[in-house]
Amino acid sequence: PSLGSVVTLVLQPFFELPLVLNVLRLLFAFLLLLIPSTAMGLTLPLLAKALVAADPNFGRVLGRLYGWNTLGAVVGALLAEMLLVRTLGVRGSGFAAGILSLAAAVTAMQTSKMFGRRASVAKESSTTKFRWTSSVRWLGAAFLSGFTLLALEVVWFRFLLLYVLGSSLSFAVMLAVVLGGISLGGLFASNWLRKNSSAHRYAMFIALVGGVGCVATYGLFPGLVEHYELRDLKTVSEVLFVSLPLMFPVAFISGVFFTLVGSALRQSGPSAATTTGFLTLANTTGAAIGAFAGGFILLPAAGVEASLLLLAICYGVVAVMVLDRAFVRSTVAFVFIGAYIITVALFPSGAMAKHHLVTAAARWAASDDWQGVEVREGLTETNIYLESIMLGRRQYFRLVTNSLSMSSTRFNARRYMKLYVYLPVAIHPNPQSALLISYGVGSTAKALVESPSFTEIDVVDISRDILEMNSIVFPNSTDNPLNDPRVTVHIE
Repeated sequence: PSLGSVVTLVLQPFFELPLVLNVLRLLFAFLLLLIPSTAMGLTLPLLAKALVAADPNFGRVLGRLYGWNTLGAVVGALLAEMLLVRTLGVRGSGFAAGILSLAAAVTAMQTSKMFGRRASVAKESSTTKFRWTSSVRWLGAAFLSGFTLLALEVVWFRFLLLYVLGSSLSFAVMLAVVLGGISLGGLFASNWLRKNSSAHRYAMFIALVGGVGCVATYGLFPGLVEHYELRDLKTVSEVLFVSLPLMFPVAFISGVFFTLVGSALRQSGPSAATTTGFLTLANTTGAAIGAFAGGFILLPAAGVEASLLLLAICYGVVAVMVLDRAFVRSTVAFVFIGAYIITVALFPSGAMAKHHLVTAAARWAASDDWQGVEVREGLTETNIYLESIMLGRRQYFRLVTNSLSMSSTRFNARRYMKLYVYLPVAIHPNPQSALLISYGVGSTAKALVESPSFTEIDVVDISRDILEMNSIVFPNSTDNPLNDPRVTVHIE
């Protein structure tokens, strides 16, 4: 906690240089997380090596480890949000997590004594070195599948905010759904590999099912939320109700696929630890890049709907990468490939505009005299501008961000927003500078620029899109408060 003041001093000279500032922020965060996250990454390969000494079926061991580890992550995400932070605070929760890590360490020490003698005499079958020629395609598939799922997670979360009230609780529940799917998929694959050690040959079909699921869950979603459309969902049960059918199936498939890829890689790896290390390196690197691409590239450039289609196609590419030639001309392959192609071809393009955005806006439409003016799926949120029409004339605008009405130009809204300026101006003997945090539809900013005493006005917002879309309210550039020479805008 005391590090904050030190970091602030280092960052302060760069407040007006957002690129440098954010690179430094990323660097600080990376350094702070480097040791614990590296230690976390080490555990799975070491545990795999230990357990394979007792159970030579690597795929079964990997699925069990991956499944139980991720199931623990589900409990951790929910426990932190619903209990620890509320009762112990952020700092106390950090100490609680540290104690849990120590408990895991003590358990590992005791367990290693039990397994030590057995592991020392057991000989793990291995090759002398990693056979890259036969492993590259599997590592590439692990990378791309990790990329696809994490990009999907970002896109899914943004999409669900059209229905779910954004909060840390909602985020924790949605995260738990994805992790829960992954964990159960790993456990399912573990049991499958116990019965059939060559089940990794079916990885191509699993990838195709992932692509079909990506399209199908989005296409069927309107029917699932039909009775919940006109109210924000915020309780745990409500968030689960809409999250499970959308995200769980594909997350489950991802857990199965990861385990099958690991089983295939083991045939080329010198040891269980090396195989697990390379597998998690490829998959998690892809996941990190996918999370970045989903939030910073796909959503702003393509929007939710086109992003889902592109990521469904990625699963088809993954399937090609793990193609088993023995199945290419089989009837089963024909059925799976045909189902995938048909599903992608029938992707419900236009559902976002025709249904989901309309639903988000309808919660704030008091009558039928509403129409959408502009929609923008930006870097940080989905914005919808609506206008109220009465007797053929525009009455006012309303800005809906995700699923919430953030601001409007209605008379009573403009009145209290401008009072934020009028009251301090009336009291202050000679106000010269002002800071406005959160722009909205510009009513407060308009009152600021109409006050002649100000020489400096700083406007701060997290969304560049909200500021750019304000030209809808002020079509005449000379009326737009952001164009006043005294105004400095900060996207921060």
